[in-house]
Amino acid sequence: MNACDSYRTHHATLRAMCADIERTLQQGVTAPGMISWYVSRLSAALERYPSVDDAQINPNPRLCEDGAAALSAAVTAFGAWWNDPVAIVADTAGFGTAWTTICDAILLRVAREERVLEPLAAAAA
Repeated sequence: MNACDSYRTHHATLRAMCADIERTLQQGVTAPGMISWYVSRLSAALERYPSVDDAQINPNPRLCEDGAAALSAAVTAFGAWWNDPVAIVADTAGFGTAWTTICDAILLRVAREERVLEPLAAAAA
C-alpha cells in the first residue's frame, strides 16, 4: 500500500469511528458501554497513525509526529476520563461537549492531511 492509500484508508477509518460515536450520542445513550468501546478503538487507531509515511513525505515530519502524538494523548486522556459507562450516563451532556472537542480536532487533522499530505504522497508515488 502506498502512502496515499494509507492516508485514505486511515482517514476513512477515523471518520467512521467518529461517526459511530456521533450516531450513538444522537440516538440517546442507551448503550454507554458501546461508546466506551468506540473510544477505546479510536484511541488505538490513533496510536497506529501512519507516521512512517509522514516521515517520508511530510515537509516537517517532526511537527507532524508531535501533532499526532498530542492528538493520540488527548484521545487517550478523554478515554481515561470517560471510561466508565455509568459516568457517561450520569453526564451525557458533559461527555457530548468533550466529545465534540475531540472529534473536531480529529477531523481538522484529517482535513489538513488530505489538503497537504495526500498531494505530496500522490506526487511521490
